[in-house]
This record gives sequence, structure tokens and C-alpha cells, in this order.
Amino acid sequence: MLSFWEKEQFFGPQDVVIVGAGLVGLNAALNLKQQQPQAKILVLEKGLLPAGASSRNAGFACFGSPGELYEDLKTHNWPELEELLYQRYLGLRLLRETLGDQNIAYQASASLELFRTEEEEQYQAILAQLPSFNKRLAPLFEGQKLFVPLAKDALKKEGLQNFSAAFKNPLEGQIDTGKMMQSLVQKAEMAGISIRWGAELLDWEQSPKGLCLNLRFGPEQLALYSQQLLICNNGFGPRLLPKLVLKPARNQVILTNPIPNLALKRPCHAQAGYVYFRPIAGRILLGGGRHLDLAGETTDELGQTAIIQDFLADYLHNVLDQKVGISQSWSGILGVGPQKKPLLGQTEEGVYYALRLGGMGVALGSLLGQKAASLLTD
Repeated sequence: MLSFWEKEQFFGPQDVVIVGAGLVGLNAALNLKQQQPQAKILVLEKGLLPAGASSRNAGFACFGSPGELYEDLKTHNWPELEELLYQRYLGLRLLRETLGDQNIAYQASASLELFRTEEEEQYQAILAQLPSFNKRLAPLFEGQKLFVPLAKDALKKEGLQNFSAAFKNPLEGQIDTGKMMQSLVQKAEMAGISIRWGAELLDWEQSPKGLCLNLRFGPEQLALYSQQLLICNNGFGPRLLPKLVLKPARNQVILTNPIPNLALKRPCHAQAGYVYFRPIAGRILLGGGRHLDLAGETTDELGQTAIIQDFLADYLHNVLDQKVGISQSWSGILGVGPQKKPLLGQTEEGVYYALRLGGMGVALGSLLGQKAASLLTD
């Protein structure tokens, strides 16, 4: 049982409680603290780390590939996609400004979207649309041509032998996810924001003293009062707000053993974003494959499955043209829906949400957190 002192000091009344110590939640907390320096802000994180997606993603500083854009046009109109890509771009810029490039190990490496010979028909269809894509998007990116086609000979220099063509995005890059989250947590704590690791919100109710939040902390359940509640736990959001158009989506990842003389220098996308890989300290991180079992991967349970792990291992062999050992694997939980625009709003008096980053949390998280803070203070 918690002592009187622990309950008073660690779970006393708050001005704002934020659920989720990931990119969105901590950025929202920082922005709220800047606007209201005297506010008591508490962030609840049910894990011992921000382990939904923020500390488990691949570290792509990316905002969209031609293949993903081509597919998204089937469910979005052009104004929606232009706004979405630009918001992702602004979010990446805000992330770098907030934490500093050194603290996230940012590399302006550019990125590639890759196609194999058997994907030639898809590549040609996207290639035909490339002039239109670049013309529409250039005004958002200071007149720059966003997507550039690359031939097979250029790919060989990248150490990519088994791909026939690619598109390059010169404005994308990569970061160190661990450094990013460690820096963000440190910045929040230095600002006077409290974080309770291992504390899970179960439900809440309105009361004369404000919102009464029912928590699980270790083996104990307890109540905490707050004037406002902001839910930022992305793919775990349906547990608390089941009526939102939001589903969890698990993404699995593998990491190789060190690879001598690894030539790959930049992040790569394939299969409309469902497959992705990048170099990390002489290794390759490769993830995705969710499209092989969309029903099975619509879950917020962390773990791996044989069908996707086998697919990733086979795809890795294709990338390297050689067998290489796997040193570890993990998974993260995304928040997705029929539309890729994030969800930001209010459900009842004092209760708000900022969710559904659609696999672009690194790009959107800082900006969505900033917008959520503004929503609470308007």
C-alpha cells in the first residue's frame, strides 16, 4: 500500500494529467508548461519506458514517399494530402528545434523508395504521376523537386543489388530514437513536469473536485483528481476512448548482427511504406510486413509472429544478397484509421485527446503535442 506521504506528494491533485509519455504527451506537457508556468502537470505512463511506439520506432525522419502518396490518393483528396505532408514536414522541423540535432543524432541523409523487378508495373504507374506530384508539392517545400527517380546503376553504389529502380527524397533523413526520447524526458523533468512510470489510467468520472481518475500503480488502485485530462497514448487510445475511429496496429522489427563494410547510408522504404529499413551502427534495422496479416496485427499486444518474422528475414536476404544473423527483434504499437489525419478534440468537459499518428509519429508528434496544448488553453 502507498503511504500517506506517497499519495500526497506523488498522486496529489493536478491541474492537468496527460496519459502517455511519448512524443505527443511530453511535447504537450512542455508547451502547457511554457504557457502556464505555475500549472501542476503530471504525465502517466503505464510502461517503465514510453514503449508504445515513441521508443520503438525505426527512427525515420520522413514525411512521405511517392508510393505511399500514390496509394493514399485512393482514400484522400489532394488538399488533404498536401496538408498532411506539410504538417509532417513542419513537425520534423519542430522536433529538431525543440531538442537540437545533436540530441537526436539527426542525419540529413535523404531517403529512397525502392522497387524490385517484379514491382515494375507499380513503379511505372507512380513514375507517370511524378511530375504532377512534384508540381503540386513544390510550393510547400520552397520550390524544390521533392521526388527524384534513380536508376539501377545508382542503387548499386548504395549497396542495393536486387532493386531495379527507386525514388529519392532529398529532404528526409534519420535520427536516434533512444537519444530523442531520453532528451525529451530530461527536458520535461527539468521544466518541472512530473512523470509517473508504471501508472495506468483505468477510467474517470466527473466529480465536484474535478475529474476523478482511477489509476493502477503496481498492485494498487487509487484515485487522483485533475481539472483537465489529455489522452495521448496513440495506438492504446481505444482502451480509453473506444468510440473514436482509431485502431491499434502492431509493427514488427528485426536488427541484424554487425555487417562488415556495410554500404547502405540512408533509410529506405518499399511496398508503399509497409516495408522499411535503414543502417544503424554497421547493422541493418528492417521492419514492417503488417500487410501480410492486417487482422492479426490489429492488436495492442507487443510480440512477434512467425509469418512476419520469416518475411522480414527473407526480405533482408534479398536486400543484402547474403545471409546475416539477427541480433534482436521487437514490436511497437501504432494508431491507425481510414484517414491519416491525426485525431485532436474533446469528448466531455475537461477531457481531450491527441491520437492516431498513422505510423508517422516522429514527424507528427511534436506538432500534435503543440496543438493539443493550445486546445487545452483556448
